[in-house]
Amino acid sequence: MKKILVVDNFDSFTFNLVHLLREFEGISVLVRRNNVVEPREAEQADGVVLSPGPGLPKEAGRMPEIVRSFQGKIPFLGVCLGHQAIAEACGAKLKNLDQVMHGVESEIRILDSQDPLYRDVPEVITVGRYHSWVVDPDTLPSCLTVTAIDDSENIMSFRHNEDSLFGVQYHPESIMTPLGAGVLNSWLQSEVFSR
Repeated sequence: MKKILVVDNFDSFTFNLVHLLREFEGISVLVRRNNVVEPREAEQADGVVLSPGPGLPKEAGRMPEIVRSFQGKIPFLGVCLGHQAIAEACGAKLKNLDQVMHGVESEIRILDSQDPLYRDVPEVITVGRYHSWVVDPDTLPSCLTVTAIDDSENIMSFRHNEDSLFGVQYHPESIMTPLGAGVLNSWLQSEVFSR
């Protein structure tokens, strides 16, 4: 059984994410708020999901510390704020969107069909978005590869080139992301868990 630690960034979407993860066979989920999560809990997990949440990564309790401490040791999937936290831990910066995307359904284009998250999805998928910040592509370090963009070329997902770090700006757990469960399952079933 795979043990997944979900770092809850005080967001109601965390419960949807946890519910979806628990629907997959062979997955046990431990949920800890970002202000009380202990490094040993990450150390004992097979993978870590960093949930959506309000604000900026630096305001998200111990989440940035968990990313820095366990990068390269266990697989991570960051969702929305979690995606931004991984990017910042790798050296990227965030920028404000000109148009806020709270509760917006939009299409994104998958740039790498062989990426572990996107092997079984079409080139264009519909996703639910709830954010006002994005990773600034001008600050993206060379260790991160962009794997999906929106129609304004904002980064919608990335992966680390060496470590098992993945980030999605959109919400796979949202009803506005019909293929979101498949994206999560692809991560859970990918070879990143056997490294």
